[in-house]
Amino acid sequence: MIGPAASNEAALALLEQELPDIALLDVHLGKEKVTLTATTLQRLNVPFVLTTASPAHELAFDRVLADAVNLGKPTDLKRLSKMIREILM
Repeated sequence: MIGPAASNEAALALLEQELPDIALLDVHLGKEKVTLTATTLQRLNVPFVLTTASPAHELAFDRVLADAVNLGKPTDLKRLSKMIREILM
């Protein structure tokens, strides 16, 4: 496990050190959106899942986020565990 990261800059610095098998992302990192991190993960072929309370219409304007699975908040741990198993197998 790496992280957590409170900004895109911090997340990208972590990714330079180590690539995770999967990433869990909230859409909002302080005042910025996680789009840069999500785009980088996508480019590096690292799957990611959103765990955010952001509604679908807010995500729809951002292609990389709109296409991602969003488990919502609060995140159901059973559903999260199932999703991680499905992605990693």
